Amino acid sequence: MGRLNSRQRRKLFEQLRARDGERCNVCKRFGNCNTLVVDHRDNNPDNNGLSNLQLLCRRHNYTKNPRGSKPKMVLDSRELAQPKITSAEFLKNTKSEPSFCHWIHRILRKEHRIPYDDAINSGAQMAGCSPVTAKRYLDKLTSSVGPCQVFYDDEAGATFLEFKTGPVGLGPNLINDAVEREADD
Repeated sequence: MGRLNSRQRRKLFEQLRARDGERCNVCKRFGNCNTLVVDHRDNNPDNNGLSNLQLLCRRHNYTKNPRGSKPKMVLDSRELAQPKITSAEFLKNTKSEPSFCHWIHRILRKEHRIPYDDAINSGAQMAGCSPVTAKRYLDKLTSSVGPCQVFYDDEAGATFLEFKTGPVGLGPNLINDAVEREADD
C-alpha cells in the first residue's frame, strides 16, 4: 500500500481505536486523532496490516522513531513500556490509576459533580489503592492540563469535583468514547 494519505490514516486510526481504545499503546494516556500517531511496529511504511499497527502518543512515537541522524529503532510497545524499575508499587499504579480515572469520569458524566472527599475515598476503594494514592491521581486530573476542577459550593457548604468547561477544550469530550465503550462492555 505504501505511505498513507490522510484518508487512509484516519480509517486506520478508527480501526485501531475500536481495537485498542483511544490511547497510547505504551503509556495508556488518552488522546485523539490529533494527539495520537498511527505507528508501524516494524517501521516499514509498506506494511499496513492491522497486526503491524499501533497508536502511540507523539512522545513515544518520537522515542521509537527519533528524527535526525539517529538510526530508527525497531521497537514495539512491549519494549517501550518496560519500566526500568518494576517495583510492586509501580506495577500496582499501572492498574490502579486508569481504573481510578475511568471511575471518576463515569461518575462525572452521570452525576456532573462528586463531593471531593467522596472522590478520594470511594475512588480509592474502586481502584484498589490508598486514599493518599487516590489524592495523587486526583491532583493530576485537576492540574492545569487535566480535565477536572475542584470548586466550593456555598449553598451545599462542600467542595466538589467537576469537569472543566470553557476554552480549554478538555472536559468530558477528552475521553467520552473510551468511557462509553467501557460502559457498553
